[in-house]
Amino acid sequence: MNNQYVLPPLPFAVEEVKGVCSSEQVEVHYEKHHKAYIEKTNQLLAEADPALGELAVDELIHQATGPLFNNVSQAWNHTFLWASMTSAKHGKLALPHLTEAIDKAFGSVEASRDEFVEKGKEHFGSGWLWLGMDKATKQLDWHALHDGKSPLKEKWVPLLAVDLWEHAYYIDYRDQRERYLRKFYEHLNWGFAHDNFKAERAPNFDPLLRNESGMHRIESVRKAS
Repeated sequence: MNNQYVLPPLPFAVEEVKGVCSSEQVEVHYEKHHKAYIEKTNQLLAEADPALGELAVDELIHQATGPLFNNVSQAWNHTFLWASMTSAKHGKLALPHLTEAIDKAFGSVEASRDEFVEKGKEHFGSGWLWLGMDKATKQLDWHALHDGKSPLKEKWVPLLAVDLWEHAYYIDYRDQRERYLRKFYEHLNWGFAHDNFKAERAPNFDPLLRNESGMHRIESVRKAS
């Protein structure tokens, strides 16, 4: 296994998400923040027990503590974030099984959107909002986690994510998080959510974060995992 993490390529052209994020916002978020988490993870692994560098990224997230956990978790979270985004054209929810689960959990797609906006808006400080599926009941819910906490440590499977840290939206929206969330919902990648829903587990990001497969699409990694 390659012990070095790499910044995975974006799974979309920047123009595809201009309805929610400007090219400047994507560049700052991806090239500066996500890249910094990758680089810091590599630095900390170089100073840590070599056995940690041999772990798959999800195993490392479970075992790491302190700054190493914070950085590798955020590297994984951001990889998931980009996979959760798509163009508004491709973001329409027309997947029967997932739609049925959303209707059961929230009452309707519109009610799901309203809860997404409300929970994201009311979350205090930095963090993430995840659409999760309970591992036991298969029930869906929106879960807010603080700072860089990992959904891999929760009792639900992550299906989608939105970043609530200010660096994710401040250039375009300043302090208007609610407006950012309403735009973001239009660009959620329901196809990606459906893949996670069917698999009942999070995707394997090692091929992307280790640059082992040469594949550039989340969909390809899901098929290979």
